[in-house]
Amino acid sequence: MKTRLFFLAAAFVTVITANAQKNDNARQMRERPSAEQMTEQRAKKMSETLLLDDKTSEKFIPLYKQYLTELQAVRPERRMMRDGNNPKEAKQEMTEEQIAERIKESFANERKALDIKEKYYKDFSKILNQKQIEKMYRNANAFAFGRNGQNPGKINVPHGKKNGKKTEKTENANK
Repeated sequence: MKTRLFFLAAAFVTVITANAQKNDNARQMRERPSAEQMTEQRAKKMSETLLLDDKTSEKFIPLYKQYLTELQAVRPERRMMRDGNNPKEAKQEMTEEQIAERIKESFANERKALDIKEKYYKDFSKILNQKQIEKMYRNANAFAFGRNGQNPGKINVPHGKKNGKKTEKTENANK
């Protein structure tokens, strides 16, 4: 009887805890920071990463926020090109001309992003030394792709290997 009562109490506590966590997750999802707040957080985090003093930070943070804002303005265009302007169009087979046009638009967008980076490089050079600028670009890429530049959630496994073991693909390829 005591064990049944114990398991009943444990189940009750588990249900209450799970429900509380569910409510916390729902609240956090509703309270997502705005794009401006996220940009502000990224700029402050980058300032901390670069170990900037207060005076340099005062100059760096507004400039870095402008830089991020301009880069973000180019990103939606990239996403539209990748996903297609129309979701139905993305699912349909594209013609050779449409593919060529999309590739050319992608090049133009990459040029825009590169122009922004070059423009701000000159401004960053007035505030930071070259090691700090290199670290800034490296960390910005790591932030975009997850820790150490890897895609978050993706495990880097050599092609054809799982859990350190060779798969049939690699064994057949080695023959």
